Amino acid sequence: MDCRKIILVDTSYPINSRNQRIVDSLKRVFGDGNVKYVCWNRDGRVISIDDFSNYIFCKESALGDKFSKLKNLFFFKRFLRASIKDFNPDVIIASHWDSLIPCASIKRSHQTLIYENLDMPTGSPFVFKILRRIEKKSLRKANAITYASRFYKPYYDWFQGEHMILENKIPESMAQSIEHKTNNKDELVIAFNGGLRYAKIFKNLFDAIRNIEGVHLDIYGGDSGEGALIMKYGEGNKNITFHGPYKYAEVPSLYSKMDIVWGVYPSDDFNVKLAISNKYHESVFYGVPGIFANNTKLGDWVKDNRIGYQVDGYSVESIRNLILYLRDNKYKEISEKRDNMVSLPQAEKATWDIAMTPLINYIISNHPSAK
Repeated sequence: MDCRKIILVDTSYPINSRNQRIVDSLKRVFGDGNVKYVCWNRDGRVISIDDFSNYIFCKESALGDKFSKLKNLFFFKRFLRASIKDFNPDVIIASHWDSLIPCASIKRSHQTLIYENLDMPTGSPFVFKILRRIEKKSLRKANAITYASRFYKPYYDWFQGEHMILENKIPESMAQSIEHKTNNKDELVIAFNGGLRYAKIFKNLFDAIRNIEGVHLDIYGGDSGEGALIMKYGEGNKNITFHGPYKYAEVPSLYSKMDIVWGVYPSDDFNVKLAISNKYHESVFYGVPGIFANNTKLGDWVKDNRIGYQVDGYSVESIRNLILYLRDNKYKEISEKRDNMVSLPQAEKATWDIAMTPLINYIISNHPSAK
């Protein structure tokens, strides 16, 4: 087993699901004791016993407040410096721009710094410009970038280090064929699976399907900040069923029950314009066409490849017209989209383990002992 030591840095606690997948994959190659993470407990929650071997910084800082986070980064940086000195990693993975800033100044010449670009900086034009400038300066110390979306990469063409696309592909444990249980039903079944947020978009969806015969919407997921409001918007709508939280292992089963997956997020958000959601990869892998936001790279991609649909999430009329069309042409449309998914390059249907291979190989080949 390779003995390189790797530390991942995340400014939230618990670490997000993508980072947990990265950590778990690295542990399988480099060993549990050689992979740790530093993170920031910003809301005073109780630390899990499973995290006692990692480095958890505890200081309250308002979630969602970029300036509060920037103000407290000094204290996090001090904790991070001590943690890195204690663990002495060969590789530092900085998740998000706010981790990159302190990691760039702490990194030593013998260490490899990888920028895990799961989201690009966002904000008003003024804030965006400042954050991008800070990000670019910090990237002078980085050796490589991993991108959670292929559409981020053009914004970093100037970066001279290694570029690796690492999208949120289906985990190997979920890579199973499914039997579509809705094939012989006249009813069009649309479903959403994920955290409940972006209430305004859901309200438009709910208003669009209200009282439409032959259409049903299943919502699977727990509260991600706006759950109560979203459920309130759905009250009294006979076309909707809220199923509550689900286990990730249930994802294949959920997709077997739906004709269409709903994956529309606010397209006026810069990150949404460029991001590739988990639902896209689930859609392609399980053969369930998705509806995504127009005016986004992902929306254009699925439309151009004829594997899904794009819609104006801010327009009830636009959503309603698409759903009526899909209801009236269900078998023809879904059959065509599934055939087109089958014809996609194999790389589009790769699993997470395959997607991780370039990062793992890069870490191995860029260790001093490998040169």
